Amino acid sequence: MYRIHKIRHFDIIIIVIVFTMARFLFLFFTPYSYYNEEAKIGSIGHDLVFENELKLPFWCYLDSPHAGGSLFSGLAAVPFYLVFGDKYLSLKIAALTFSLLALIIWYKVLTLEIRNRKFLFIPFLILFSFATPH
Repeated sequence: MYRIHKIRHFDIIIIVIVFTMARFLFLFFTPYSYYNEEAKIGSIGHDLVFENELKLPFWCYLDSPHAGGSLFSGLAAVPFYLVFGDKYLSLKIAALTFSLLALIIWYKVLTLEIRNRKFLFIPFLILFSFATPH
């Protein structure tokens, strides 16, 4: 009698693939594929990598007066500028990577709280049922 070996993390693999494909399609193949705020957000990373200095004072790189997250996003895009170069793709891949990282962390927290695996997909169904922003 043959025994089928179960893949340990099959559910997270499926969730990551579906999430990545859904976000990839949204990031690149919608009317919102060019979001001019991203160029403003990524300007601090661009200046650090390609200009080797900040052209503006540090706080002038904020998207809005109380948006520290935009400053963090610009600094987090630095490794992607180093890998992909001076391209808009660097900002898109950075956004995709960090949203995927947040999904995996969310999954790990849910698996600690929800012991029964059949109820684990309910939060992810809710996640994909909401419309994307814009």
